[in-house]
Amino acid sequence: MATAVLAMLSLAAFAGTARADTPGDARAVADRFMSALLAGDATTVCSLFTPRALTAFGGADCVNRFSASDTSSSDYDALDTLGKAYIAARKSSAARHGDFVKKGFTVKSLARSMERIDGDLTVKVGKGPLAAKGQLSTTVVLDRRTSARRVVIYVEGDSGAIYRATGTAFSDPSVKKVADGIPEAPKPQPAPATYSIDSVTVAADGKAFVSVTINDPSSTPPMSPLVLLLAPTDRGYLVDDILIPIVSTISGG
Repeated sequence: MATAVLAMLSLAAFAGTARADTPGDARAVADRFMSALLAGDATTVCSLFTPRALTAFGGADCVNRFSASDTSSSDYDALDTLGKAYIAARKSSAARHGDFVKKGFTVKSLARSMERIDGDLTVKVGKGPLAAKGQLSTTVVLDRRTSARRVVIYVEGDSGAIYRATGTAFSDPSVKKVADGIPEAPKPQPAPATYSIDSVTVAADGKAFVSVTINDPSSTPPMSPLVLLLAPTDRGYLVDDILIPIVSTISGG
């Protein structure tokens, strides 16, 4: 009798964890995960992680990490220009012991110095964020109110947003959207990224390896392979890791 009871208890202990997970189950979870990932559905992405993976991606902050940025993707070039301008201003200030301007070296002098340091920059002088209105994303406006210890620079992105970078020669800049200018005419949107599930392999321990290829026409190279490691849980398969083949990524295939 005791032996029979122990056997029943053993079976009961395994009842909550034993699952008949199959390659088809793994494919379905991988399909749902990739669809959510490319669609920017952060809630679904994070819900399909194992506790271990969820912790690695920030736990409660996971959704924020996979959510789209508030910054328009069309403004990345402008923000890059803003960063380069700030670096050029800091390099220029080094010749004056950290002063951006001083007696005999005006804001206009700083603007010309920045252009000499970075030949790709066009630096104009103006007052306030609206001085950047209608300017190209490769042009920055150096505020006339720039002082010896603090520089103020503006740029307008293609979305029409005007950003300000301000800081000292010894600190990272504070970058913030401060005004709305004139948006560029809409540009043709690139074809959306797609994916294919190439293979599913279930190991002896029940974990599944799902090979995926992402095709993003806006990237170089457009084809990017990855492998999803899925672990069996009491909720079915969940994504436990994302493996990126380094050699294939570098070689483009």
